[in-house]
Amino acid sequence: MLTMTRGWLTGALSLRLAVGMAVIACPVGALAQTTTHTNAAAITIPAFGTATPYPSVINVAGATANISYMTVRLNGFAHTFPTDVQVLLVSPTGQKTMLLSGVGGGVDVAGINLVFNQDAATQPTTGVQLLPGTYRPRNFVGVNLPGPAPVGPYTADLTVFNGLNANGTWTLYVNDRAIGDSGAIATGWSMTFNDTVREPGPIGTAITYQGQLTGAPPNSTAFLRFSLWDTESSTNTDNRVSGEVTRTVTLVDSVFTTDVDFGVSVQRQKALYI
Repeated sequence: MLTMTRGWLTGALSLRLAVGMAVIACPVGALAQTTTHTNAAAITIPAFGTATPYPSVINVAGATANISYMTVRLNGFAHTFPTDVQVLLVSPTGQKTMLLSGVGGGVDVAGINLVFNQDAATQPTTGVQLLPGTYRPRNFVGVNLPGPAPVGPYTADLTVFNGLNANGTWTLYVNDRAIGDSGAIATGWSMTFNDTVREPGPIGTAITYQGQLTGAPPNSTAFLRFSLWDTESSTNTDNRVSGEVTRTVTLVDSVFTTDVDFGVSVQRQKALYI
């Protein structure tokens, strides 16, 4: 039940003559919560074949809502021929996306941070040096990774994880598909989730209302009619959002308290007036 206090009234015995009445407005709860999960252990990329460890894992627990958006970060990426490297992310329930494969050309990189999200303006490019920055995933070379990584085809789209609950074991498979060059992800990787929290639904309009009434004996009874409106002062019935509710109230020093239920549901954070 909502409790409204100090909705002071002026004028005759009509609540509708008052301006600036109590407002039914409940704050909307958090619509999204952001959490980051990290495995800071180094991933060593050999001159050919699967990295150590293979896969690298992050265990997520305690998520109470579903993923609406996510970002993945590779920290301290280094390689002497980056286009050899494949990096595949797999969810606890098997959805998968390639973060990078066949990009960055043959130009050495050392200790750069690569961030991946689906809204980034650019993708890493084959034959062009990788620079620190934020990119959309890119799978230029559609080659299956060695087991136990799942087989392709592989998307390059982080939205495949939207709507999932994040809890469980996430796996990052890193593979070098060509002989001769090596590297590392020196300080591991992380994932940041924006988790959808279900927006609170409509609320009822049962309230306890306290007001002050002038124009009547200060210690008496009064018969009052209440309605709920979506504007402060309009008399147009199109602005009325409930029927009329009547109450007989007891005044004590002109102050009364009464329970009123308008019998309708309204959206949270919507200002309404009695």
